[in-house]
Amino acid sequence: MDFYYLPGSAPCRAVQMTAAAVGVDLNLKLTNLMAGEHMKPEFLKLNPQHCIPTLVDEDGFVLWESRAIQIYLVEKYCTHDAALAERLYPRDPRRRAVVHQRLFFDVAVLYQRFAEYYYPQIFGQKLPQGDPGRLRAMEQALEFLNTFLEGGERFVAGGDGPTIADLSILASIATYEAAGYDLRRYENINPQHCIPTLVDNGFALWESRAICAYLAEKYGKDDKLYPKDAQKRAVVNQRLYFDMGTLYQRFADYYYPQIFAKQPANPENEKKMKDAVDFLNTFLNGHKYVAGDSLTIADLSILATVSTYDVAGFDLAAYPHVAAWYENIRKEAPGTTINQAGIEEFKKYFEKSFFPTLSQLNPQHCVPTLVDDGFALWESRAIMCYLVEKYGKSATGERLLPSDPQRRAIVNQRLYFDMGTLYQRFGDYYYPQIFEGAPANESNYAKIGEALAFLDTFLDGGAKFVAGGDSFSLADISIYATLTTFLVAGYDFSRFGNVLRWYKSMSDSIPGAETNRMWAEAARPFFDKLNPQHCIPTLVDNGFSLWESRAIQIYLVEKYGKDDKLYPKDPQKRAVVNQRLFFDMGTLYQRFGDYWYPQIFAKQPANPENEKKMKEAVGFLNTFLEGQEYAAGNDLTIADLSLAASIATYEVAGFDFAPYPNVAAWLARCKANAPGYALNQAGADDFKAKFLS
Repeated sequence: MDFYYLPGSAPCRAVQMTAAAVGVDLNLKLTNLMAGEHMKPEFLKLNPQHCIPTLVDEDGFVLWESRAIQIYLVEKYCTHDAALAERLYPRDPRRRAVVHQRLFFDVAVLYQRFAEYYYPQIFGQKLPQGDPGRLRAMEQALEFLNTFLEGGERFVAGGDGPTIADLSILASIATYEAAGYDLRRYENINPQHCIPTLVDNGFALWESRAICAYLAEKYGKDDKLYPKDAQKRAVVNQRLYFDMGTLYQRFADYYYPQIFAKQPANPENEKKMKDAVDFLNTFLNGHKYVAGDSLTIADLSILATVSTYDVAGFDLAAYPHVAAWYENIRKEAPGTTINQAGIEEFKKYFEKSFFPTLSQLNPQHCVPTLVDDGFALWESRAIMCYLVEKYGKSATGERLLPSDPQRRAIVNQRLYFDMGTLYQRFGDYYYPQIFEGAPANESNYAKIGEALAFLDTFLDGGAKFVAGGDSFSLADISIYATLTTFLVAGYDFSRFGNVLRWYKSMSDSIPGAETNRMWAEAARPFFDKLNPQHCIPTLVDNGFSLWESRAIQIYLVEKYGKDDKLYPKDPQKRAVVNQRLFFDMGTLYQRFGDYWYPQIFAKQPANPENEKKMKEAVGFLNTFLEGQEYAAGNDLTIADLSLAASIATYEVAGFDFAPYPNVAAWLARCKANAPGYALNQAGADDFKAKFLS
């Protein structure tokens, strides 16, 4: 089969990967767009939309739009390997619906926003520095993808293997990377920054300290590395939290802007980093190990961090207890050679560039601090674990902090998430304004939304509690307190539906909720209000959530349709329907939005160039309809329903269809024959009344 392509094109590469996966040989036909080969009559006869990739099968069947081609190749040419076909393009309606949603996301959001930002710079010599609004839109697309991959997901549509959605999005992301875009902060997209992740017999867990605790509890021959004694374990937990939220965090705050953003050293952050090492020095005063007199996972975790300080040229000599511990631990701790090999990899990135003890109880001089019969402990989450393990009754304690290693690991991971991500990002944005009078930092504000999106994902599938299970745990209590602080600050998290649902439920059931609310009201004067927002339509079917209208249409027909008329099973017919759906999303409706939305929402003048592109899109549809009654042939399909919704919006906006007779005749047929068209018309009229009057 002939494949008209351009090597650098992400959509073309996605098709080539799919063809390789199913074992199809493509007869590659290089198409020079710069020379106008796609506008030659012979090519226009094949593809009136004159775009690549375009596939011509052996029987003369022509198809374009990469994602439609991917689906077609699997459905037509992967019948020899049912398992592979099922993996690439699952038959289960829910699994397939998610694949569709990700494909639509790729075409209309992820790749589209890349093109909108980079293409004017590459091809039009416009916006030499890049447009900030388009850059933010592109970043937001990557944030969405990062969220899809949250929770340890290895593939963009979930499951146990890559689907065509992974191949499509991989091609797009490779293009981002080739353009020099820094993907490091999107931890789930860039596999080098989605580590460490442990998969144990299907159980996935991330965050190094949660993994350490899980491995020790599940596979340890004894409890030396992670003691069962409540007080000893509490100290280990506190040191782990200190490592994540203070020691390593302050290292990153000081060095990473210099390494990755080429910013000058920040003396204030350097001072905070030295304070953190000084805290550790105090912890080690009179102790051989960081949590007492025996080696624990806290030593292993902090060893990894202090090793990184060391290769960065940090002078440990001023902290004699740390220096002595570091010298000893490198000889004694298991796996130190592996740690050393890892930190040597980072050495090339670094250059060489005190806070006295305030209390014998808490050298970190922070609140809350608990003193129990002379035993001092700080860091709220470590205190919570200690209280449950020492004073919790068996049933209550099991519920709040499960003994099962996997369940406990999830609770631990959520507690670390609360401290190191959710509350940390809140503090990074609000506290400089409150305590230092600093201006708002919009980058830090965006990171709060990202953290809430992660939490929203944890609560997907109707989960009642942040760590799963049948009742609330310490993780729910901790995160509930954090989110109350968000509310007090005026942060509106209502767009995160799962978070809002969970928070309302916790407000009615969690112990101490009234105390929490009283504190909230007392603290309210410290905060000022700010804002965010999200996406419709969204369908929730018996707990299964799906968004993007065309993915929803396919799902509804495949799951509830009495036959396949609206979405044919025949690979060629289905391929054409898919192509029209992608055309609607990525071209027809997109160009309407590009022309009208700046006028409606930003009060900008009409853009003649965008108007021309909008008319061109309707011209393409007019050509598709030549000699046939409906968009994908002579039968009504979901492609018509989707396109009719878009064209009805064109119509109420006053678009003149007279130059497009095929579209005008088709629209009349849809009005007469499409099920539910009256609902469509009512919605279009409402759009006109609200935005166009």
